[in-house]
This record gives sequence, C-alpha cells and structure tokens, in this order.
Amino acid sequence: GGVEKGARIAELEQLLSGARADVQVARHQAQELAVREGELQEHLAKAHGAAMNDKAHVSKLVVAAEELQQAADAHARGQQEEISGLQTQLEVLKRSSQSQHLRAQEEATAAKEEVVREAAAEKSELARCVERLSAQLQLAQAQAAKVQHVQQQASEAAATNEAVEEATSRAARLGEQLRKSESD
Repeated sequence: GGVEKGARIAELEQLLSGARADVQVARHQAQELAVREGELQEHLAKAHGAAMNDKAHVSKLVVAAEELQQAADAHARGQQEEISGLQTQLEVLKRSSQSQHLRAQEEATAAKEEVVREAAAEKSELARCVERLSAQLQLAQAQAAKVQHVQQQASEAAATNEAVEEATSRAARLGEQLRKSESD
C-alpha cells in the first residue's frame, strides 16, 4: 500500500543520509592518512639521514602507508556504490508510487464516466415512461370524451321520451274531453 511505500522511502532516505555521513567520515580518515603519510615521509627522511642501512624498515613503512591509503579509497568507493544503489531503489519506488497514483486517477475517471452513463440511461428510461404515461392519458381523455358524448345522447333521448309521453298523455286527455263533450 501507499503507507508501506512511504515507510520504505523514508527508510531508504535515512539509509542514504547514514551512508553520506559514512562517506564524510571516510574522507576525514583519508585526510588524516594523508597527514600521517606526510609525517611518515618526514620520519623516513630523518631515518634515511640517521640510518642508510635501515632501508627495509623504510620500505615497509611506505608499503603500510600505501595500503592504508588504498583501504581508505576502497572504503569510500564502497560507500559511494551503496549510496548509488540506495538512490536507484528510491527512484524505482517513487516511479512505482507515481504509476499507482495514475492508475487510481484512471479508475476514478472510469467510475465517474460509468455513473454519468447510468444517469443518462435512467434519464432516457424516465423520458420513455413519461411518453407512455402521456399516451395513456390522451387515450383516457378520448375515452372520457366518448363517455360524455354517450351520456349527452342518453340525456337527450330521455328528454325526447319525456316529451313524447307528455304529448301522448295530453292527446289522451283531449280525446277523453272530446268523448265527454260528444256524449253531452
């Protein structure tokens, strides 16, 4: 995870600063060795002046000084290599965490696009529902208009029937009066 990566990076940076400190120490040691070598050279000059026959001892001292110098150089090189290795690891970790970040961004974008697509699909589904309901409503209104028309016709027919009945009963009454007047 990101936390683990961060901890590893911090650990590497700590190692790096430790290694740098080691290199400083090695350089300091190298400087001390150079001073010591100078002192040895001085000592050799004295020894040379004092005893020409002690050449073996002198060459031993020179070899010892050279060995010390080589050891110091090798140590410094080793420290430098270690630092380079740590820096490389650090770069690799940084690149890998960057690519993870990019991947996360891509996933987030894809998820957002998916949500937008779903919302659009729902919206068009709603629009279709509204169209269906609208059509059903128009149908219902047309049926209601038909029913109203039939009711109107029925009430007109009822009124006509009433008028016919009234006329019939009036005719019957008139007929009776006529019969009465004829019998009188």
